[in-house]
Amino acid sequence: MTATTPVYANTTMAVEDRVADLLALMEVDEELAQLGAVGFPDLMKGERLDEEAALAVVPHGIGQVTRIGATTGLLPAQSAELLNEIQRVMVERTRLGVPVMVHEESVGGHCAPGATVFPQALALASSWDPGLVEEVAGGAAPVAGGGGASCFGAGAGLRAGPAVGGGSKRLTARTSCSLVRWAPRLCEAFRRESCPRA
Repeated sequence: MTATTPVYANTTMAVEDRVADLLALMEVDEELAQLGAVGFPDLMKGERLDEEAALAVVPHGIGQVTRIGATTGLLPAQSAELLNEIQRVMVERTRLGVPVMVHEESVGGHCAPGATVFPQALALASSWDPGLVEEVAGGAAPVAGGGGASCFGAGAGLRAGPAVGGGSKRLTARTSCSLVRWAPRLCEAFRRESCPRA
């Protein structure tokens, strides 16, 4: 790190200090941008990222880019390449260089060509098998992470009601916990496959 590196960009500093520094430096427009999302087609011209058009749409950065894999014909590795281009623009060409999160649909597995599709949340919960739910989520996470996803929308449909375990709150809680245990695997896949290389 150089003497001019801000605290928020210094990976040797405590996370709390980095967050406090970043928030202190952000202008209102940049804070608001972090609460928003944009569909990746808004950043494109044809099949390619258009840097100038992207910066016109998100001049202050953006919190989330959505559905690269689900709205293209790209395989996960190709989605990761496109994401790396988007990340480069956000990091290198916005004032504070805050990277984006990428949301991919995953209610039935990673929604992209070449990915495995699983039953939806209701069918998984109806199996009464939290271990199976964890296994399914764990199988989808590396595919999504390899495609660049950092935010993976899975299983929001689990509810305690007559259709899921006769209203068993315990089953719903156990199944929901099983579903999110994949998060460390997604993070590892994201770091390994999708992060822009220095």
